Amino acid sequence: MIVFIACASKRDSNALDADDTARTSKSGFTSPSSDPQSSRIEKVGSLPEGAASDATIECVQGEVCWLFDSTKLWRSLNKGVTWSLVYSEDNKNEIETGSFLNSENGSLVDTTGLSKTRDGGAAWMRIRTPLDFPRGLMTSVAFLGDDLMSLIAGGIFRVPTNRERRSGVSPHDRDPTGNYIVESAIFFTADGGKSWRRESIEGGAIGQIRSVITKENDKGVATTEYEIFYRSQGVWKRPIFPQACNGAEVLSESFELMPVSTAFGANEEVWLSLRSGRLMKSRDGGRTFCTTVERETIPFSEPGSRYFTTIVFQGPRIGYALGWDRILYRSEDEGLHWKRLSDEAHFFQLSITSTNEIVLVGDDGLYRIAD
Repeated sequence: MIVFIACASKRDSNALDADDTARTSKSGFTSPSSDPQSSRIEKVGSLPEGAASDATIECVQGEVCWLFDSTKLWRSLNKGVTWSLVYSEDNKNEIETGSFLNSENGSLVDTTGLSKTRDGGAAWMRIRTPLDFPRGLMTSVAFLGDDLMSLIAGGIFRVPTNRERRSGVSPHDRDPTGNYIVESAIFFTADGGKSWRRESIEGGAIGQIRSVITKENDKGVATTEYEIFYRSQGVWKRPIFPQACNGAEVLSESFELMPVSTAFGANEEVWLSLRSGRLMKSRDGGRTFCTTVERETIPFSEPGSRYFTTIVFQGPRIGYALGWDRILYRSEDEGLHWKRLSDEAHFFQLSITSTNEIVLVGDDGLYRIAD
C-alpha cells in the first residue's frame, strides 16, 4: 500500500452489541511510534506553480489527479509529478468546490453555478440547476457512480413564515441580504443535469447543506452546521444516537452534534468527526452512530478547538486524520487509538482516492508513506 501526502513546511438502536459500548471507554491517544514504517515519507512531486497551499486535491484513478484552488484547476496524469492548467476563472468568480469521476469527467461549482467537462477540462459546459443564484446557493456536488448521475446540495431561498418571523432565525440560516430563509436542499440528476429532482429531507431542515459525500450509486451522507443526514432510497433521514453508546450529553447539548468531517469506510461504515472533539462511527450506513473517541481525549499539539478536521479510512482498521493542529494522525485499531506520524511537519488537506491511496495538500509538494 502506498499513501500519498503533500507536506507543508510551516445500526438502528436495538442492533448495538457490547463491543460498541465498551469502545467508548478504551479510546484515546497513543504517543508517536518509533516504528520506522510511520516515518518513511518520500516526496513524489510539487504542487503546480501558483497553486494556493490550501488547494483541494482529488486523485480519482491510479495515475490521475485533479487540483483546484479558488481560481484555477489543474490535472495530473502521473500522480502529481507534473501538472497541466485546464481551467482558470476570471476575477469576478471563485471556485467553491468540485467533484471528479475519472481523467475526463468532472464538475466545478463557482459563485455563479455548476460547470461540467467531459474531455479532461478542454471544454466546459454550464449546467442550469435549481440552486442557481438568485434562487439559492450551491455548496456541494458529488457523482453517483457514473458521469450522468450526480447530486448537488446547498439551499433554496424562501420567504420566512409568520412563525419564523416571531421566533427568529439565525443569521447563518439566511441569504446574504438577510431577507430570506435558506432551506436545506439536495437535488438529483440521472441525465447529466438536463433535469433535476429534489430529494426529500424528512421533517425538513433549515440552513445550507455544507457537504455531501457519496459511495457507489445509492449511498450518501450530508451535513449542515448542526445536523447530519443519511440517504435511503432517495430520501434523506436523520440518524439515531443511542444513549447506551454515546452518553446523555450527545442528546442534550446541541454543540455536541456540530459535524466537521464525514467519511465512508469499509462496507456500511460511516465516520463522523464533531467539533467537540468526539469521533463517532456508524456500522449501518449512517442510520445509527456510536462514540469511538470521547471529546477532549486526544491532546493535540496546539491549544484551541480540539477535533479532527478530516478523517478517512482505508478499511475496517487503518485510518488517517488531520487534527486542528494540522498534524497527521494514524489509527491501526478501528479508530480507538491515534498516534502522530510527525510532530514537526504540518499538513493542510487529507483525502482518499478511488484506489485507496491517501493524499494531502500543502505548500511543499506531494509526499508518500510506504507501508
